[in-house]
Amino acid sequence: MNHYFFGSGRYEDVLTCLATTKVNSYRTSSLPLAQFWDPVKTSKELNKFLEDFKEKGIDACSGNRYFEYPTPCEDKNKKLLKYSQPSMTDLMIINDKYQIAIEGKYTEYSESNYETIREWNKNKEEHKDAIKNQWIEYIRECGATDKQDISDDIPYQFLHRTASACYNCKNSKKIPVLVYQLFYDSSNKKKKDDFINTLKDCARQLGFTDKIKFFIIDVKIENIDTVKEKYDGVRSDLFLIMKESKKPIYTFDWNNITISEIK
Repeated sequence: MNHYFFGSGRYEDVLTCLATTKVNSYRTSSLPLAQFWDPVKTSKELNKFLEDFKEKGIDACSGNRYFEYPTPCEDKNKKLLKYSQPSMTDLMIINDKYQIAIEGKYTEYSESNYETIREWNKNKEEHKDAIKNQWIEYIRECGATDKQDISDDIPYQFLHRTASACYNCKNSKKIPVLVYQLFYDSSNKKKKDDFINTLKDCARQLGFTDKIKFFIIDVKIENIDTVKEKYDGVRSDLFLIMKESKKPIYTFDWNNITISEIK
C-alpha cells in the first residue's frame, strides 16, 4: 500500500493540507497533479500509467509519496545555509531504488518568467552564490553532472529541482529521477511544446550524465471548458471540493499520455 504525506499518511488529509497552499485558478498545476495521483478515483488509470512508466525503467509503483516535499540547502555538517529556503518539490516518491522528484506544470510555463540563475542573483550577493553552489554540489556528489562550470543562464528553479532529486542519493544509494509532468489543454499546447524544448536545453546546459534519469510526461486535460464553467473563480478550496467529490474534476486523456526520457 502506498502512503501519501503532507502532515499525514492519508490522501484525504493531503488534500486538506493542499487547500492551505497558494492557488491562482482552476488551471494551477497542483490541482490536476493531486487528482492524477489520487489512489482511489484514478486507481485503474494510474496503475496502467505506472506500469507504462515501469516499462521505461522507473518503478514508481511502490514507496511513499510526499506532496510539497522540502529539500534543505545545507552544508556537509547539515547546517542550513544563511538565508536559504528549502526547495519544495510538488511530489516526491521515495522507494528502495529511486528518489523521484516530480514537478507539475500547467499554465505556469506560459504565464510566468522562468528566472535564470543570473536574474535570481542579479545583485551578485554572496549568500546567493553559496546557495547556488550548494545545490550544484548535491548534483555533483551523486555524479549527475561532470561539468566544472555551470552556466548562470540555467533557470534557477530547474537547478534546485534537480538538486532535490539528487539530495543524499550518494549516501542512500538511490537513483535520482527528475520528472516534469506537464498538463495542457488545446489552448496552450504550443506553449507546452516550447517549454519542453526549454527543459531539454536546461538538461544539456547542466550536463546530465547517466547517473540521473530525466523524464517529461505530457498529460492532456480534455474537459477544461467544463471545469471553467463550474469552477471559475474557485481557488484553493477546489482541493476540498476534490476531496468531497465522488467523481474526478478533471478528465485526462489517459490513453495518450506520453512518457519521454530525455538523454
